[in-house]
Amino acid sequence: MEDSELPPGARVGPYAIHREIGRGGMGVVYLAEDTRLGRLVALKALAPEFTQDEHRRERLRREARAAAALSHPGIATVYALEEIEGQLYIASEHVTGATLRSDIERGPMPLDPLLRVGVETARALAAAHARGIVHRDLKPENIIRSASGVVKILDFGVARFDWQGQPGARGLTEAGTLVGTPAYMSPEQLEGGEVDARSDVFSLGVLLFELVSGLHPFEGPTPASTAARVIAADPPRLSELNPLVPGELERVINRCLQKRPDERYQSAAEVAAELEALRGGTPLPHPARVPGGRPPSGDAVVPLSPRWWWRLHQITAMVVYATMVYPTWRMSDWVGAHWALAVPFAFVACAAANGTLRTHLLFTDRFNRAAMGLQLRRAVPLIRRTDWCLSALLVTAALPIARAHLAVAAILAAVGIGSLVVSLMVEPATTQAAFGRRASGTRKRTPHA
Repeated sequence: MEDSELPPGARVGPYAIHREIGRGGMGVVYLAEDTRLGRLVALKALAPEFTQDEHRRERLRREARAAAALSHPGIATVYALEEIEGQLYIASEHVTGATLRSDIERGPMPLDPLLRVGVETARALAAAHARGIVHRDLKPENIIRSASGVVKILDFGVARFDWQGQPGARGLTEAGTLVGTPAYMSPEQLEGGEVDARSDVFSLGVLLFELVSGLHPFEGPTPASTAARVIAADPPRLSELNPLVPGELERVINRCLQKRPDERYQSAAEVAAELEALRGGTPLPHPARVPGGRPPSGDAVVPLSPRWWWRLHQITAMVVYATMVYPTWRMSDWVGAHWALAVPFAFVACAAANGTLRTHLLFTDRFNRAAMGLQLRRAVPLIRRTDWCLSALLVTAALPIARAHLAVAAILAAVGIGSLVVSLMVEPATTQAAFGRRASGTRKRTPHA
Protein backbone atom coordinates (compact mmCIF):
# COMPACT_ATOMS: atom_id res chain seq x y z
CA MET A 1 0.00 0.00 0.00
CA GLU A 2 1.40 3.44 -0.94
CA ASP A 3 1.62 6.01 1.82
CA SER A 4 -0.62 8.32 -0.27
CA GLU A 5 -3.41 5.72 0.12
CA LEU A 6 -3.67 6.00 3.88
CA PRO A 7 -6.54 8.40 4.58
CA PRO A 8 -8.11 8.67 8.04
CA GLY A 9 -9.96 5.45 8.83
CA ALA A 10 -7.74 3.23 6.68
CA ARG A 11 -6.44 -0.03 8.13
CA VAL A 12 -2.86 -1.27 7.84
CA GLY A 13 -2.76 -4.69 9.39
CA PRO A 14 -3.64 -4.17 13.06
CA TYR A 15 -3.23 -0.38 12.82
CA ALA A 16 -6.15 2.02 12.31
CA ILE A 17 -4.98 5.29 10.73
CA HIS A 18 -6.17 8.50 12.40
CA ARG A 19 -4.29 11.19 10.45
CA GLU A 20 -0.95 12.15 8.94
CA ILE A 21 1.34 13.87 11.45
CA GLY A 22 4.64 14.16 9.58
CA ARG A 23 6.39 13.72 6.27
CA GLY A 24 10.03 13.50 5.27
CA GLY A 25 12.53 11.93 2.91
CA MET A 26 12.33 8.55 4.61
CA GLY A 27 8.55 8.29 4.48
CA VAL A 28 5.27 9.47 6.00
CA VAL A 29 4.31 9.29 9.67
CA TYR A 30 0.71 8.70 10.77
CA LEU A 31 -1.04 8.81 14.08
CA ALA A 32 -2.55 5.34 14.33
CA GLU A 33 -4.11 3.03 16.87
CA ASP A 34 -2.67 -0.40 17.51
CA THR A 35 -5.95 -2.27 17.85
CA ARG A 36 -4.22 -5.24 19.49
CA LEU A 37 -3.14 -3.22 22.53
CA GLY A 38 -5.50 -0.27 22.27
CA ARG A 39 -2.74 2.34 22.24
CA LEU A 40 -1.83 5.21 19.95
CA VAL A 41 1.41 4.93 18.00
CA ALA A 42 3.38 6.95 15.47
CA LEU A 43 3.37 4.69 12.41
CA LYS A 44 6.02 5.48 9.81
CA ALA A 45 5.45 4.11 6.30
CA LEU A 46 8.96 3.80 4.90
CA ALA A 47 9.56 5.00 1.36
CA PRO A 48 10.01 2.05 -1.05
CA GLU A 49 13.42 3.23 -2.26
CA PHE A 50 14.85 2.52 1.19
CA THR A 51 13.42 -0.99 1.39
CA GLN A 52 13.35 -2.18 -2.20
CA ASP A 53 15.76 -5.09 -1.90
CA GLU A 54 16.04 -7.89 0.63
CA HIS A 55 19.58 -6.89 1.65
CA ARG A 56 18.38 -3.48 2.78
CA ARG A 57 15.27 -4.92 4.38
CA GLU A 58 17.36 -7.24 6.50
CA ARG A 59 19.64 -4.40 7.59
CA LEU A 60 16.58 -2.34 8.47
CA ARG A 61 15.18 -5.19 10.56
CA ARG A 62 18.40 -5.43 12.56
CA GLU A 63 18.64 -1.69 13.03
CA ALA A 64 15.01 -1.42 14.11
CA ARG A 65 15.67 -4.12 16.71
CA ALA A 66 18.67 -2.13 17.93
CA ALA A 67 16.62 1.06 18.15
CA ALA A 68 13.85 -0.82 19.98
CA ALA A 69 16.43 -1.88 22.58
CA LEU A 70 17.04 1.77 23.50
CA SER A 71 15.51 2.67 26.82
CA HIS A 72 15.90 6.30 27.79
CA PRO A 73 13.37 8.91 28.99
CA GLY A 74 14.58 11.31 26.29
CA ILE A 75 14.00 8.90 23.38
CA ALA A 76 10.64 7.87 21.93
CA THR A 77 10.41 4.09 22.15
CA VAL A 78 10.39 1.99 18.97
CA TYR A 79 7.73 -0.70 19.40
CA ALA A 80 7.93 -2.77 16.24
CA LEU A 81 9.02 -3.13 12.65
CA GLU A 82 6.07 -4.45 10.66
CA GLU A 83 6.00 -5.87 7.16
CA ILE A 84 2.44 -5.62 5.84
CA GLU A 85 1.53 -6.42 2.22
CA GLY A 86 5.16 -6.01 1.19
CA GLN A 87 5.48 -2.54 2.78
CA LEU A 88 7.64 -1.85 5.84
CA TYR A 89 6.34 0.21 8.76
CA ILE A 90 7.95 1.29 12.02
CA ALA A 91 5.63 1.71 15.00
CA SER A 92 6.95 4.06 17.69
CA GLU A 93 5.75 5.76 20.82
CA HIS A 94 3.40 8.65 20.13
CA VAL A 95 4.62 11.69 22.06
CA THR A 96 2.29 14.64 22.66
CA GLY A 97 3.57 18.19 22.75
CA ALA A 98 5.05 20.79 20.40
CA THR A 99 8.18 20.32 18.35
CA LEU A 100 11.13 22.64 18.80
CA ARG A 101 10.26 24.17 15.42
CA SER A 102 7.41 26.04 17.09
CA ASP A 103 9.82 27.39 19.73
CA ILE A 104 12.27 28.55 17.06
CA GLU A 105 9.51 30.32 15.13
CA ARG A 106 8.72 32.38 18.23
CA GLY A 107 12.27 33.72 18.36
CA PRO A 108 15.26 33.22 20.67
CA MET A 109 14.48 30.85 23.54
CA PRO A 110 15.15 32.10 27.10
CA LEU A 111 18.39 30.78 28.55
CA ASP A 112 17.08 28.46 31.27
CA PRO A 113 14.73 26.35 29.07
CA LEU A 114 17.29 26.47 26.25
CA LEU A 115 19.97 24.91 28.44
CA ARG A 116 17.52 22.31 29.69
CA VAL A 117 16.58 21.36 26.13
CA GLY A 118 20.25 21.21 25.18
CA VAL A 119 21.25 19.07 28.15
CA GLU A 120 18.36 16.61 27.78
CA THR A 121 18.84 16.28 24.02
CA ALA A 122 22.58 15.72 24.39
CA ARG A 123 22.04 13.11 27.11
CA ALA A 124 19.54 11.22 24.96
CA LEU A 125 21.96 11.27 22.03
CA ALA A 126 24.76 10.06 24.30
CA ALA A 127 22.59 7.12 25.40
CA ALA A 128 21.97 6.19 21.76
CA HIS A 129 25.62 6.60 20.84
CA ALA A 130 26.60 4.33 23.71
CA ARG A 131 24.60 1.59 21.96
CA GLY A 132 26.28 2.36 18.63
CA ILE A 133 23.26 4.19 17.16
CA VAL A 134 23.65 7.48 15.27
CA HIS A 135 20.45 9.40 14.65
CA ARG A 136 21.55 11.16 11.40
CA ASP A 137 18.38 13.26 11.14
CA LEU A 138 18.38 15.38 14.28
CA LYS A 139 16.30 18.51 13.60
CA PRO A 140 13.67 20.63 15.38
CA GLU A 141 10.81 18.61 13.86
CA ASN A 142 12.22 15.43 15.45
CA ILE A 143 12.34 16.79 19.01
CA ILE A 144 9.18 17.31 21.02
CA ARG A 145 8.89 19.37 24.20
CA SER A 146 5.87 18.69 26.38
CA ALA A 147 3.99 21.35 28.31
CA SER A 148 6.03 20.42 31.39
CA GLY A 149 9.28 20.90 29.47
CA VAL A 150 10.23 17.23 29.05
CA VAL A 151 12.21 16.67 25.84
CA LYS A 152 12.00 13.55 23.66
CA ILE A 153 13.86 12.74 20.45
CA LEU A 154 11.75 11.06 17.77
CA ASP A 155 12.49 8.94 14.76
CA PHE A 156 15.33 6.70 15.88
CA GLY A 157 13.79 3.89 13.84
CA VAL A 158 15.91 4.54 10.74
CA ALA A 159 19.11 5.65 12.44
CA ARG A 160 22.48 4.19 11.56
CA PHE A 161 23.75 1.36 13.74
CA ASP A 162 27.51 1.01 13.89
CA TRP A 163 27.38 -2.70 14.82
CA GLN A 164 30.36 -2.42 17.10
CA GLY A 165 32.18 -5.69 17.54
CA GLN A 166 30.64 -7.24 14.41
CA PRO A 167 33.26 -7.13 11.64
CA GLY A 168 31.87 -6.58 8.18
CA ALA A 169 28.42 -5.53 9.39
CA ARG A 170 27.11 -2.24 7.98
CA GLY A 171 24.31 0.23 8.55
CA LEU A 172 21.09 0.83 6.66
CA THR A 173 22.78 3.09 4.12
CA GLU A 174 26.19 2.82 2.61
CA ALA A 175 28.73 5.55 2.03
CA GLY A 176 27.55 7.84 -0.74
CA THR A 177 23.85 7.55 0.19
CA LEU A 178 22.24 10.61 1.78
CA VAL A 179 19.62 10.08 4.46
CA GLY A 180 18.31 13.01 6.45
CA THR A 181 17.58 16.72 6.05
CA PRO A 182 20.38 18.65 4.26
CA ALA A 183 20.06 21.75 6.45
CA TYR A 184 20.90 19.67 9.54
CA MET A 185 23.45 17.24 8.11
CA SER A 186 27.12 17.42 8.98
CA PRO A 187 29.60 18.23 6.20
CA GLU A 188 30.84 14.63 6.06
CA GLN A 189 27.26 13.36 5.85
CA LEU A 190 26.47 15.70 2.96
CA GLU A 191 29.58 14.54 1.15
CA GLY A 192 28.42 10.93 1.38
CA GLY A 193 31.12 9.80 3.79
CA GLU A 194 30.94 7.62 6.84
CA VAL A 195 29.22 9.19 9.85
CA ASP A 196 29.55 8.59 13.55
CA ALA A 197 28.38 10.20 16.78
CA ARG A 198 30.21 13.44 15.90
CA SER A 199 27.81 13.95 13.00
CA ASP A 200 24.94 14.14 15.49
CA VAL A 201 27.04 16.61 17.52
CA PHE A 202 27.15 18.91 14.48
CA SER A 203 23.36 18.64 14.04
CA LEU A 204 22.93 19.43 17.74
CA GLY A 205 25.06 22.55 17.22
CA VAL A 206 22.77 23.72 14.39
CA LEU A 207 19.75 23.13 16.62
CA LEU A 208 21.26 25.06 19.55
CA PHE A 209 22.22 27.92 17.21
CA GLU A 210 18.60 28.20 16.06
CA LEU A 211 17.27 28.13 19.61
CA VAL A 212 19.64 30.93 20.64
CA SER A 213 19.13 33.20 17.62
CA GLY A 214 15.87 32.14 15.95
CA LEU A 215 17.85 31.76 12.69
CA HIS A 216 19.54 28.87 10.93
CA PRO A 217 23.35 29.28 10.74
CA PHE A 218 23.67 28.08 7.13
CA GLU A 219 20.26 28.41 5.48
CA GLY A 220 20.33 29.56 1.86
CA PRO A 221 17.57 30.32 -0.64
CA THR A 222 17.55 26.68 -1.86
CA PRO A 223 18.37 23.29 -0.30
CA ALA A 224 21.41 23.04 -2.59
CA SER A 225 22.80 26.39 -1.46
CA THR A 226 22.15 25.46 2.17
CA ALA A 227 24.11 22.23 1.72
CA ALA A 228 26.96 24.16 0.10
CA ARG A 229 27.07 26.55 3.04
CA VAL A 230 27.12 23.71 5.57
CA ILE A 231 30.17 22.30 3.80
CA ALA A 232 32.10 25.51 3.12
CA ALA A 233 30.75 28.55 5.00
CA ASP A 234 31.33 29.66 8.58
CA PRO A 235 28.27 30.50 10.67
CA PRO A 236 27.71 34.13 11.66
CA ARG A 237 28.68 35.25 15.14
CA LEU A 238 25.92 34.42 17.59
CA SER A 239 26.73 37.48 19.69
CA GLU A 240 25.80 39.68 16.73
CA LEU A 241 22.43 37.99 16.30
CA ASN A 242 21.67 37.85 20.02
CA PRO A 243 23.88 40.27 22.00
CA LEU A 244 22.87 38.62 25.29
CA VAL A 245 24.10 35.12 24.46
CA PRO A 246 26.64 34.04 27.09
CA GLY A 247 30.14 33.75 25.70
CA GLU A 248 30.50 30.24 27.15
CA LEU A 249 27.39 29.05 25.32
CA GLU A 250 28.58 30.59 22.05
CA ARG A 251 31.88 28.75 22.48
CA VAL A 252 30.09 25.41 22.99
CA ILE A 253 27.92 25.89 19.90
CA ASN A 254 30.85 27.01 17.74
CA ARG A 255 32.80 23.90 18.69
CA CYS A 256 29.85 21.70 17.77
CA LEU A 257 29.75 23.38 14.34
CA GLN A 258 33.36 22.75 13.37
CA LYS A 259 33.67 21.37 9.83
CA ARG A 260 36.20 18.68 10.77
CA PRO A 261 34.80 15.95 13.04
CA ASP A 262 38.02 15.74 15.07
CA GLU A 263 37.69 19.45 15.96
CA ARG A 264 34.20 19.03 17.43
CA TYR A 265 33.25 17.51 20.75
CA GLN A 266 33.98 13.84 20.38
CA SER A 267 30.74 12.76 22.05
CA ALA A 268 27.32 14.12 22.94
CA ALA A 269 28.15 13.34 26.56
CA GLU A 270 30.82 16.07 26.44
CA VAL A 271 28.27 18.56 25.12
CA ALA A 272 25.83 17.59 27.88
CA ALA A 273 28.53 18.11 30.52
CA GLU A 274 29.42 21.57 29.18
CA LEU A 275 25.79 22.69 29.04
CA GLU A 276 25.11 21.26 32.49
CA ALA A 277 28.01 23.28 33.84
CA LEU A 278 26.41 26.41 32.39
CA ARG A 279 23.10 25.52 34.03
CA GLY A 280 24.70 25.10 37.43
CA GLY A 281 27.06 28.07 37.23
CA THR A 282 26.69 31.72 38.09
CA PRO A 283 23.40 33.19 36.79
CA LEU A 284 23.95 34.46 33.27
CA PRO A 285 22.11 37.10 31.21
CA HIS A 286 18.68 36.01 30.04
CA PRO A 287 18.11 36.34 26.27
CA ALA A 288 15.01 38.42 25.65
CA ARG A 289 12.29 36.60 23.73
CA VAL A 290 10.75 39.88 22.59
CA PRO A 291 13.47 42.24 21.27
CA GLY A 292 13.26 45.65 22.88
CA GLY A 293 11.18 44.38 25.78
CA ARG A 294 11.62 45.15 29.49
CA PRO A 295 15.13 44.49 30.82
CA PRO A 296 15.23 41.20 32.72
CA SER A 297 16.47 42.65 36.00
CA GLY A 298 18.02 45.64 37.69
CA ASP A 299 19.38 48.36 35.47
CA ALA A 300 20.48 46.01 32.70
CA VAL A 301 19.72 47.35 29.24
CA VAL A 302 18.44 44.96 26.58
CA PRO A 303 19.96 45.92 23.20
CA LEU A 304 17.45 46.31 20.41
CA SER A 305 17.90 43.63 17.78
CA PRO A 306 18.03 44.21 13.99
CA ARG A 307 14.63 42.52 13.71
CA TRP A 308 13.14 45.00 16.20
CA TRP A 309 14.42 47.90 14.09
CA TRP A 310 13.05 46.25 10.94
CA ARG A 311 9.60 45.98 12.51
CA LEU A 312 9.76 49.63 13.61
CA HIS A 313 10.69 50.63 10.07
CA GLN A 314 7.65 48.83 8.61
CA ILE A 315 5.26 50.49 11.04
CA THR A 316 6.85 53.93 10.59
CA ALA A 317 6.63 53.70 6.80
CA MET A 318 2.93 52.86 6.96
CA VAL A 319 2.23 55.74 9.34
CA VAL A 320 4.16 58.25 7.20
CA TYR A 321 2.39 57.26 3.99
CA ALA A 322 -1.01 57.33 5.70
CA THR A 323 -0.25 60.84 7.02
CA MET A 324 0.67 62.07 3.52
CA VAL A 325 -2.74 61.14 2.12
CA TYR A 326 -4.36 64.35 3.42
CA PRO A 327 -1.94 66.97 2.01
CA THR A 328 -1.79 65.06 -1.26
CA TRP A 329 -5.57 65.11 -1.47
CA ARG A 330 -5.68 68.86 -0.71
CA MET A 331 -3.21 69.46 -3.54
CA SER A 332 -5.91 68.53 -6.09
CA ASP A 333 -8.27 71.13 -4.55
CA TRP A 334 -5.61 73.84 -4.63
CA VAL A 335 -4.54 73.17 -8.22
CA GLY A 336 -8.07 72.77 -9.58
CA ALA A 337 -6.98 71.02 -12.77
CA HIS A 338 -8.53 67.74 -13.82
CA TRP A 339 -5.15 66.03 -14.12
CA ALA A 340 -4.46 66.83 -10.47
CA LEU A 341 -7.20 64.41 -9.39
CA ALA A 342 -5.12 61.51 -10.62
CA VAL A 343 -2.31 62.24 -8.13
CA PRO A 344 -4.22 61.58 -4.86
CA PHE A 345 -6.03 58.56 -6.32
CA ALA A 346 -2.72 57.05 -7.46
CA PHE A 347 -1.15 57.87 -4.11
CA VAL A 348 -3.93 56.16 -2.13
CA ALA A 349 -3.75 53.06 -4.36
CA CYS A 350 0.05 52.77 -4.00
CA ALA A 351 -0.09 53.46 -0.25
CA ALA A 352 -2.73 50.76 0.20
CA ALA A 353 -0.64 48.21 -1.71
CA ASN A 354 2.51 49.20 0.16
CA GLY A 355 0.83 49.01 3.56
CA THR A 356 -0.79 45.66 2.79
CA LEU A 357 2.55 44.13 1.82
CA ARG A 358 4.28 45.47 4.93
CA THR A 359 1.46 44.23 7.15
CA HIS A 360 1.76 40.81 5.50
CA LEU A 361 5.47 40.65 6.30
CA LEU A 362 4.88 41.71 9.91
CA PHE A 363 2.24 39.00 10.28
CA THR A 364 4.52 36.38 8.71
CA ASP A 365 7.41 37.38 10.96
CA ARG A 366 5.19 37.00 14.01
CA PHE A 367 3.20 33.87 13.22
CA ASN A 368 4.90 31.96 10.38
CA ARG A 369 8.61 32.67 10.62
CA ALA A 370 9.54 29.50 8.75
CA ALA A 371 8.04 31.07 5.59
CA MET A 372 9.70 34.46 6.09
CA GLY A 373 12.47 33.89 3.55
CA LEU A 374 10.04 33.10 0.74
CA GLN A 375 7.71 35.97 1.62
CA LEU A 376 10.58 38.46 1.74
CA ARG A 377 11.73 37.44 -1.71
CA ARG A 378 8.20 37.86 -3.04
CA ALA A 379 7.16 41.05 -1.24
CA VAL A 380 10.31 43.18 -1.04
CA PRO A 381 10.56 43.95 -4.82
CA LEU A 382 6.90 45.04 -4.84
CA ILE A 383 7.41 47.20 -1.75
CA ARG A 384 10.39 48.90 -3.40
CA ARG A 385 8.41 49.68 -6.56
CA THR A 386 5.49 51.16 -4.62
CA ASP A 387 7.96 53.17 -2.50
CA TRP A 388 9.39 54.69 -5.66
CA CYS A 389 5.92 55.46 -7.04
CA LEU A 390 4.90 57.12 -3.77
CA SER A 391 8.08 59.22 -3.73
CA ALA A 392 7.44 60.37 -7.31
CA LEU A 393 3.81 61.21 -6.53
CA LEU A 394 4.79 63.26 -3.46
CA VAL A 395 7.26 65.34 -5.47
CA THR A 396 4.68 65.69 -8.27
CA ALA A 397 2.12 66.97 -5.75
CA ALA A 398 4.63 69.45 -4.30
CA LEU A 399 5.63 71.22 -7.51
CA PRO A 400 2.34 72.89 -8.60
CA ILE A 401 1.54 74.24 -5.10
CA ALA A 402 5.02 75.51 -4.24
CA ARG A 403 4.19 79.20 -4.82
CA ALA A 404 0.89 79.33 -2.97
CA HIS A 405 1.59 76.78 -0.22
CA LEU A 406 5.34 76.66 0.19
CA ALA A 407 5.37 74.94 3.61
CA VAL A 408 3.12 72.09 2.49
CA ALA A 409 5.07 71.71 -0.75
CA ALA A 410 8.33 71.56 1.17
CA ILE A 411 6.96 68.83 3.45
CA LEU A 412 5.69 66.79 0.49
CA ALA A 413 8.99 67.12 -1.36
CA ALA A 414 11.07 66.33 1.73
CA VAL A 415 9.04 63.23 2.55
CA GLY A 416 9.16 62.12 -1.08
CA ILE A 417 12.92 62.48 -1.40
CA GLY A 418 13.51 61.05 2.07
CA SER A 419 11.34 58.03 1.27
CA LEU A 420 13.35 57.38 -1.87
CA VAL A 421 16.65 57.48 0.03
CA VAL A 422 15.27 55.22 2.75
CA SER A 423 13.97 52.76 0.15
CA LEU A 424 17.28 52.65 -1.73
CA MET A 425 19.70 52.58 1.21
CA VAL A 426 18.25 52.38 4.72
CA GLU A 427 15.56 49.72 4.41
CA PRO A 428 17.72 47.23 2.45
CA ALA A 429 20.38 47.49 5.17
CA THR A 430 17.83 47.05 7.95
CA THR A 431 16.22 44.08 6.22
CA GLN A 432 19.55 42.43 5.51
CA ALA A 433 20.68 42.89 9.12
CA ALA A 434 17.45 41.30 10.35
CA PHE A 435 17.18 38.41 7.89
CA GLY A 436 20.48 38.09 6.02
CA ARG A 437 20.37 36.27 2.68
CA ARG A 438 16.68 35.60 2.95
CA ALA A 439 16.15 39.30 2.36
CA SER A 440 18.47 40.19 -0.47
CA GLY A 441 20.68 37.28 -1.45
CA THR A 442 23.79 38.84 0.11
CA ARG A 443 25.25 39.29 3.53
CA LYS A 444 27.71 41.85 4.75
CA ARG A 445 30.07 39.61 6.68
CA THR A 446 29.43 35.89 6.53
CA PRO A 447 27.09 33.75 4.44
CA HIS A 448 23.86 33.27 6.30
CA ALA A 449 20.22 32.77 5.78
